[in-house]
Parts: sequence; C-alpha cells; structure tokens
Amino acid sequence: MELDHLIGQLSTVGRLSQQNVTVAISLAQSLAERFQDEPTERREAISATLPREVRDLLLALAGDLAVLSVRQQDPEMVRLGLMMLAVEGGRIDYRDSLVQAAMLLHSGTKLGMNIAGTFEDVAKWITEPSFAAMLSRFPLRSSKDRDLAAFGRREARGPDGFQYQEVERPPRRFSLHDVFRVFRRSPR
Repeated sequence: MELDHLIGQLSTVGRLSQQNVTVAISLAQSLAERFQDEPTERREAISATLPREVRDLLLALAGDLAVLSVRQQDPEMVRLGLMMLAVEGGRIDYRDSLVQAAMLLHSGTKLGMNIAGTFEDVAKWITEPSFAAMLSRFPLRSSKDRDLAAFGRREARGPDGFQYQEVERPPRRFSLHDVFRVFRRSPR
C-alpha cells in the first residue's frame, strides 16, 4: 500500500475507540514498515508534511499501544508505539511525545524488554536529530526523570484491565537556591 494512501486512510480514522483501534493498529503497522523502507530524505518529508489529525492520531495510538502491550503481553506493540513517535517526529510538541515515551518505557520494562536497545533502535528512524537523540537517551535518564509520575501518569486498573491514568501533578516548588541560580550572572 502506498504511503500517501496509508496516511489518507489514517486521517479518516478520527478519534480512537474500541471499534476502530484494531484498524488503526493495522494501518500503523503498515505505515511503520513502509516508513522504514524509505530513504532518509523521504522519511523527513513524510514527517514534515503529516496532517495535524494524523499526528494527533499517531500520538494517541502510541499511548494506546503502551496499554495494549501490557494487557496482551506483546512487546512488539511497544516497538510499534515507538515507531509511531518516530513517524510523528516530535513535530507537534516533543513534550507530548515524551509522555507517550514514558508510558512505552514503563510497559516495556514490565514486559522484560531490552528497552534501552529498543529505544535506540527506533531512534535511528527519526530524521530530526535532536528528537532522535532525546528519544534514544530517554531510558538512560535518572529514574525520577523518566518515571510515570514525572509525566503526570500512574498505573491503574479499569474495567478493561491495565491502563495508565492521568494524575494531577503538584505544583513545582522552587527554593531560593533555584531562583538565584537562574538569575546568577556569568563571570566577566
């Protein structure tokens, strides 16, 4: 299936639901396979020209794949979720991608994956160098900087089983040391 056709089909999926998530995953698998077959310049063009609704869908799908991977005990879903981040390329706002990356990291760890190797492998397909570096090093962050709580998420059990739940993060408290460090002048 042609990439442009796949992207067109993804743009018609709309909001993810139990009824269309299977179709979206199937399209995503095809997109990931085709994306990896393309030369760097073409991958860059694909990531740069994705319609906003497809970018939003890829980010949402990455989060759904983090959940489904644990429910179905399927590590390939973690890799596919990371590939959705690679295709999207961190272009909406890389912070949104990092929330999904945190959930995928947590799921991969629960499944006993070589998660650092998986992140590094998928990052090779990202054409935006700073986002690729950020994603490949994500599992190497300190535990407090990659923990679900740092991204406003926690594990929960819902009617369908395992899920990630959004939690309100407490406001960050700054000490006087933090404030003075920001305003400290550099030596002349």
